[in-house]
Amino acid sequence: MPAYEFTSQQGQTISQNELDGNIYVADFFFATCPDICKEMSSQMVRVQEAFQDEEQVKLVSFSVNPEHDTPEVLSEYGERYNADPAKWYFLTGDRDKIYNLAQKGFYLPVMKVEGQQDFIHSEKFMLVDKDRYVRGIYDGTDKEDVDRLILEIKVLLDEYSKSK
Repeated sequence: MPAYEFTSQQGQTISQNELDGNIYVADFFFATCPDICKEMSSQMVRVQEAFQDEEQVKLVSFSVNPEHDTPEVLSEYGERYNADPAKWYFLTGDRDKIYNLAQKGFYLPVMKVEGQQDFIHSEKFMLVDKDRYVRGIYDGTDKEDVDRLILEIKVLLDEYSKSK
């Protein structure tokens, strides 16, 4: 996973370094999305609830529409989903840097829309381990796949606890 630095819903700078030593689930969304992003955020709530007391597990939602998704907009969006700002970061920043991270860090495809800028719109959740490696990719709109993600986070936590 390449290094990055973006602004959170609380106006704080969050970089990959802040997430080092943590397991995190990442997705790419936008606040005005009329379809899959709402379902993905609802499923991310389930992940947050499953690991509410586990400080080593974080959630990171990168906005693919940073022109609209300011920290204030992201804060309101997070409040709709009862996102704990200490656990679930909604990040915004330079569009090119976000898209570069999505394509080169997470290998997400870009949609080509005639007459418009390229656009990333993926239902994928990515599980990133403490060493910055993507350990799994899941369908964030599929309850059973998110159940599998939750189980695999528990396995990863167990793996880390035994290696201490």
